[in-house]
Amino acid sequence: MPDSDRPLADRGIADATAAGPVLAGIADLAGPDVVLCSPALRTRQTWRLVSQGLTDPPTPSFEAAIYGASAQELLELIRSVPDDAGTVLVIGHEPTMSTTADLIAGPGSRAEDLAQLRKKYPTSGIAVFKVASSWAELEAKGAVLEQFLIPRG
Repeated sequence: MPDSDRPLADRGIADATAAGPVLAGIADLAGPDVVLCSPALRTRQTWRLVSQGLTDPPTPSFEAAIYGASAQELLELIRSVPDDAGTVLVIGHEPTMSTTADLIAGPGSRAEDLAQLRKKYPTSGIAVFKVASSWAELEAKGAVLEQFLIPRG
């Protein structure tokens, strides 16, 4: 089957289910305001499972550009988010997620978390960034990696 039609494996289902409560428990995170999700089957399944752990999940925006995007292309997509969005959740694929996280992680980022995500960005890994600028102004090294979480179900 085409890769975009591949479903989550049992491990991915368990981890995505565990990720919802983890996201809900992050300090200062009432939930994402914007969800940018690849249209691949497994990322849509991930969002469905994650959203079950959130109080008021938004309607996701399924963005074809995420599937197979480069880090720079994903950064451009994030820059298009409305400035009034406080929290953005991106659900995508490797290696784009780790390279994008590494691209935007700037001064003040937690060194041990950055090292972990560079080593392996597993299924349902969550990189939590603080972005001081507007989304449109987000640049390379322009965010602070505050946490890298790996929920396990």
